[in-house]
Amino acid sequence: MSLLGALHAGGASLAAQQAALQVTGNNISNAGTAGYTRQVTNLASMGPSEAAPGMYTGNGAGVMSIERQVNAAVNESLRGATSDQAGAQTTDSVLGRLETTFGALNDNDFSSQLTSFFNGFSTLANDPTNAGQRAVVIQNGTTIAGYLQQLRSQVSTIGSDVDAQIKSQAQQADGLVKQIAGLNEQIASVGPQANALMDQRDQALTQLSQLMDIKVVDQGGGNLNVLVGGMPVVQGGTTRGVTTSSTSDASGNLVTSVHFGDNGDTINVSTGTLGALMTAQTQYVAPAVGQIDAMAAGLIQAVNAIHTQGQGTAGFSTVTSTTPVTDPTAALNAGKTATGISFPPTNGTFNLYMTDGSGQVTTQQISVNLSGQGTQTSLNSLAAGITAAGGGTVTASVNAAGKLTVSSSDPATTFGFGDDTSGVLAAVGINTYFTGSDAATIAVNPALTANS
Repeated sequence: MSLLGALHAGGASLAAQQAALQVTGNNISNAGTAGYTRQVTNLASMGPSEAAPGMYTGNGAGVMSIERQVNAAVNESLRGATSDQAGAQTTDSVLGRLETTFGALNDNDFSSQLTSFFNGFSTLANDPTNAGQRAVVIQNGTTIAGYLQQLRSQVSTIGSDVDAQIKSQAQQADGLVKQIAGLNEQIASVGPQANALMDQRDQALTQLSQLMDIKVVDQGGGNLNVLVGGMPVVQGGTTRGVTTSSTSDASGNLVTSVHFGDNGDTINVSTGTLGALMTAQTQYVAPAVGQIDAMAAGLIQAVNAIHTQGQGTAGFSTVTSTTPVTDPTAALNAGKTATGISFPPTNGTFNLYMTDGSGQVTTQQISVNLSGQGTQTSLNSLAAGITAAGGGTVTASVNAAGKLTVSSSDPATTFGFGDDTSGVLAAVGINTYFTGSDAATIAVNPALTANS
């Protein structure tokens, strides 16, 4: 090797080592940089040159490549674990809020409220004429109704919060997939040495995996495809976008879905924050609202079924139902759509008791035919049956609002009800304790709050 060749080889080697030192310095400088991947310099001997016929010498060392130290399989596993962790944390947060709202671990839960409510009735049963205790029973009803309304409202608020979070997270996901597609284009144009851009893309992929479960497929040439639920959301430099839509179920609960922005197809997200939020919305929050409504409906139906068959310190001179019937000519068990009745009656009978001025009681049994055979009882025919049994003194009519009014034309004659095997009195709201049909509408009958 000539002196000039030796100097050239030495200079090339020094330049290669200087590049390696620069890479090492860059690694140290970015030790705390989020998303940075350590790089290594690969050196190789430069091609030989002929020093003499048949004899060759090397030309020193040169930089062959600067490579990121990444493992695609490890990164894929890490993204999967990130999705699972984010989903579990989100689920824990939602369930924690529901647990706190229901208050099962303190003295303000539904069971405690129910105990106080029925204890009030038990105390009143020992002294039915006690006006103070009657007021307590009414107040207890108002309290438990308010508790159920508030409980439902709080759970519905959680549902609204979850809906807002789904939309917010979907917007973030849409921004990330657009960022990844843009980085794909830049990396493809720069080439395989675009290490900083690849670090940015890996960081965006990790952030996206926190929101939804993704699978990354390397297409070569610097391009990556990103799949969610087996469907591509990023293809090279193109993104399909991420958007949402919301509907309401039969109980008014929000149901939010995630869709591709280009054609509206549903994205099947199973884990990550988005997947956990959508699962919580349909499997935890909505059923919780349904359970609260079911508890309220059960309480309304059970208490009213008994309360309709009693009376206060005096009989009725007039009473109007609290449930408006949509179609007074329809069979009373035709369903809520046709009648507006939440707790439909069944085939059976009830008694009408009429007490005259001398205290003599006359009992008339009224049939409620909902057997499916013959003419079925409607609100109009029920009013006609009461009028017929009332012998011209007690009459019933249906007003324009679809409510049943029963009245005595004789100031000295009062009336009451009992032995209702059909449940029709509670169904239409005659002499009930509660009004409403679920936790959103439950309340104490205004007639009771006006006169205990």
